[in-house]
Amino acid sequence: MTACDLASCLEGRKEGREWRCRCPVHGGRSLSVTERDGRLLVMCRAGCSQEVVIQSLKREGLWENGNRSEAQPSPSPEKVEDIERKAQRASRIWAEAAPLQPGDAVWTYLKGRGITLDRWPEDLRTHAGLDYWEVDDAGKPVRTGVFPCMLAVIRNPEGRPVGIHRTWVNPDGSGKAPVPSPKKILKVHDLTGSAVRIFPLRDGLLAVCEGIEDALSAWILWHVPTWACLGTSGMKSFEPPAGIRELIIFADRDVHGAGQKAALALAKKLKKEMAVSVRLPAGHAKDINQLLREGALHAV
Repeated sequence: MTACDLASCLEGRKEGREWRCRCPVHGGRSLSVTERDGRLLVMCRAGCSQEVVIQSLKREGLWENGNRSEAQPSPSPEKVEDIERKAQRASRIWAEAAPLQPGDAVWTYLKGRGITLDRWPEDLRTHAGLDYWEVDDAGKPVRTGVFPCMLAVIRNPEGRPVGIHRTWVNPDGSGKAPVPSPKKILKVHDLTGSAVRIFPLRDGLLAVCEGIEDALSAWILWHVPTWACLGTSGMKSFEPPAGIRELIIFADRDVHGAGQKAALALAKKLKKEMAVSVRLPAGHAKDINQLLREGALHAV
């Protein structure tokens, strides 16, 4: 059996040199299937071991005893320790944070962007004072300040937390903090296909965009559940969860067209699986949040 044969049985889709398929263990689209020198390599990006995956494939009659499989390398002790350290750090940061409250720095920052809600998403929190670190010329981490921070849980296609997105803001909420990179991701596990799930799904309809502020703005403007892919790379790799029948892709209008290209790439990838549409902000607006701030309710 070839990688293509196996992928066709697992509702696979070609992505570069691999096939992204349904995992036989939990059903999510996290199984990578590749072929190298006549050997099949199966790897679940959600964490299922290769042994368990192959056992499940055998139960479905999709793994022949004569198949030669290339062993999935076990992570090194250093890698395991690094993941555990990042997971503990993410858990600590999240535990220190709290739901948004009127008057706090993150609430004020979002209000300044035209974003106000009666009820904020559970995967969004505010941290009163989070350390900001940079790497100096010698390659050493240096703490350069402490600022309020908006935190958002990043979830993989199966809904499991894989990281935290952080946006540092000014203490008075007047804008982003005066640091080189006010937006950063604390990655714990593989981010492929992940997103910040701002609002729950509704009747098989989902919208995606690049930024958290845009996702919140889309909800206010059109009451469409919108998730943030956190940039063009995240949009290209996004994997919708099971049950989605219609996907709306809100593309940014940027100078070099990167946002539009990412949106079109995602649409091309998913158009055979669901109804997909790509929408641009009307007029000269570069993104949905600008539409909200300008009051252009009719713009899409």
